[in-house]
Amino acid sequence: MKIVHVITRFIRGGADENTLFTCNAQAVSGDHIHLIHGGEFSTDMLMQLDRRVIVHCVPSMGRTIRPLDDLISLLSMVVILRKLAPDVVHTHTSKAGVVGRMAAWAARSPTVIHGVHILPYHNVSAWKRAVYLGLERMLAPITHAFVNVSEALRELGVRHGVGRPEQHFVAPSGMDVKRFREARPFSPDERRARLPGTPASAPLMILTAALEPRKRQYAFLEVLAAVRTRVPEARLALLGEGCDEPRLRARVEALGLGQAVHFIGFTDEVARWIASADLCVFASEREGLPRAVIQYVLGGRPVVSTRLPGIEAVLADGEGGYLTDIDRLDDMADPIVQVLTDPALAARMAAAARARDLSAWDQTRMATGLASIYRRCRRGGK
Repeated sequence: MKIVHVITRFIRGGADENTLFTCNAQAVSGDHIHLIHGGEFSTDMLMQLDRRVIVHCVPSMGRTIRPLDDLISLLSMVVILRKLAPDVVHTHTSKAGVVGRMAAWAARSPTVIHGVHILPYHNVSAWKRAVYLGLERMLAPITHAFVNVSEALRELGVRHGVGRPEQHFVAPSGMDVKRFREARPFSPDERRARLPGTPASAPLMILTAALEPRKRQYAFLEVLAAVRTRVPEARLALLGEGCDEPRLRARVEALGLGQAVHFIGFTDEVARWIASADLCVFASEREGLPRAVIQYVLGGRPVVSTRLPGIEAVLADGEGGYLTDIDRLDDMADPIVQVLTDPALAARMAAAARARDLSAWDQTRMATGLASIYRRCRRGGK
């Protein structure tokens, strides 16, 4: 098949990694793969694409709603799709999902798939909910299938009247499961080199996410400050990069956390950081099923996270970690302190995480599942 994937940004993020793995797996299987991305992209991500994937950049496409740029993006994409005449157009993320599906319809592409990595109308202001939900309902008739990364997202989409139930499928966001299961923690010397000035006995938390407002690292720093009143040696390593970094650094200094927070940036050693952590945390207010939490559990570490849609599929409250209400971020402090100060509890949580069967998130299974969905849609749902 000739398959075109469309994504708003192609950076180091969850939906982007999902798209990267999908493109590469499909190229390896013999499909003809094209990727269309917007003006914001990571050269490193592009370098990881299989050499057989053909890339097209539409510079005018970005996350912010800009009517003129969005119209230019739409027209540019129609031209590309008419020239390529793909069998399947598979869109990812919110803006690309809107513009890409409209372009696919205008170009008369025979099969249009939308990957649901996050619900843009969930846990947002009333006006945003009305706009995003209206767009999704409008585009549902020209969408042959919605591929949700979790069962919870599928249920929410159906409940909100976005398409018919039979249009919705679930394909867990694939990753290299073995890499996280078998990662080796840092040696004492390696840890000292990566965390200079940090005592070897200091409890280490990590938070893996792009440094963006909705990930709520900024608000989590208040939680860290509260934790350190009871566990003074606690440290936090922030793994990720993004637009919020200057604001976060300023907040760290304002709260007197300069010795407690380490900005690691982008790293290829995520699996080893997880394996080296005493506790993994996640504070986002709006996600699909975050890949970071799945990776935490694959790494066999205790987790404290906000209760995001579908997260119970990989982490049960009290088994492998703790879940707190999205709107009560301060509630994260108590379970964090419990895990950091009770070695027996931490060991039980780690054992429960290691015992979780997360084989459904293996990247080869994701590729197989998507191929089945494509075939079904091309046969008219039979």
